[in-house]
Amino acid sequence: MQGLYVIIVLRIIQGIACASFRPVIYGMLDSKVNSHSLDKGRSFGIFDISFYAALAVGPCLGGLIKDILGFRWLFIALCILCAIAIAINKYFIINDKYNFVNENPVYSDESISKAEYSLYFFIMGKSVMLACMTIFFPIFLVNETHLSSLKVGIILAIPATMMSIFLKPMGDLADKETNGLFVFIGGIMTSTAYLLFPLIDSFNDAIIFTAFCGFFSAMSQPSSVTLLLNNVSPNTSVEAVGRLNSVMGIGYAVGAFFCSILTKYVPIKDIFVNSGIIGLVSMCSFILFLNTKTFFFVTKWFVSKE
Repeated sequence: MQGLYVIIVLRIIQGIACASFRPVIYGMLDSKVNSHSLDKGRSFGIFDISFYAALAVGPCLGGLIKDILGFRWLFIALCILCAIAIAINKYFIINDKYNFVNENPVYSDESISKAEYSLYFFIMGKSVMLACMTIFFPIFLVNETHLSSLKVGIILAIPATMMSIFLKPMGDLADKETNGLFVFIGGIMTSTAYLLFPLIDSFNDAIIFTAFCGFFSAMSQPSSVTLLLNNVSPNTSVEAVGRLNSVMGIGYAVGAFFCSILTKYVPIKDIFVNSGIIGLVSMCSFILFLNTKTFFFVTKWFVSKE
């Protein structure tokens, strides 16, 4: 029991560290993008590739270290990686110059509030679905489909792999359509996949589901960051990203709690359906709150493609 408390404390420390890191690194990247007149969607898409590539490689590498060297070497390996990261930060990042302040912001308070608050709906629904996927999808694969550990590992690595592949091209698209269109499409399609979750009965079905979710998550990720940073002044970009990530953390916690309650009353597949419904509601709220005209633009865009 004591070990459980230690793990909880360590996870809290880990969460605090991550919460401190993410908004600042986005603000630093936004500063460089602005100073060099780079495309934001493309830049943030490339940046996020490193994160999701690590998510894809990490479980396989961790399993290999555990099998060869033992469980404790996982933590030793993490300490070594953190030390390398600190050294890189010391010599390549800290001494660089970043401008977080724009003395002549061109954004009004109304536009800031509208774009940012609309993204709260998106990130809340996405976080609930992410909590459902992270916690209950491995349980489903092991208990319901009875797949081997290797196949479960392959399935769990697919979303991050798909995002690593498609983040850069989706970032290019985000620079061309900056009104939230791809945030909306990505969120709607991912939510729809959750509604169809009860149809999953085999390894191939799970592969299709995770690849589908990974692709459309890659569509919405750089577009959402671009939408946020295009609608806040540079001197408030770090604060805005921090608030958005706070909402994401709250959504994840609420989603985990909500899904754990549902396990007492419904089958595990229905938990994903309920999460998908929450995702659809959040996306409809996002697009209508952002701008009513955008809703009609989405319809017009689809019609023009036919």
